[in-house]
Amino acid sequence: MNLYGLVAACSLLFAQTSGLNPPITTVETAPLRVFRDSTPGLLKPVYVQGPHLTYTPEEFKAGVQGAIALDVTVGADGRVRDAMVADGSTLPSSVEERAIALLSGWRFQPATLNGEAVATRITISFTMSRR
Repeated sequence: MNLYGLVAACSLLFAQTSGLNPPITTVETAPLRVFRDSTPGLLKPVYVQGPHLTYTPEEFKAGVQGAIALDVTVGADGRVRDAMVADGSTLPSSVEERAIALLSGWRFQPATLNGEAVATRITISFTMSRR
């Protein structure tokens, strides 16, 4: 090996050990097993606490009314993992976004299957009405 090859090899070795070029690693995670709320033997999650969807002053003045259904995953820890608007929402998108955001503050007693806490998919509905 000539002098240039030795310098290149040392430079490469130094870069790898110093962290300048960290080795490429992939982190693989298994998909989360989520049960449907109609699974036989499943005890559904129970709402414990969380903020309620309320009108903003602008929405109240504008007379906004309607309903929204959100499909959510409640994790084995009782927290909402994700949410998506189900078909048929009759509320403005700003209200939909607020409804999704407020679910991060909701807590559930998690669903159980054979005595073990499990993640489950449920539907949560909100209705806004000025009665």
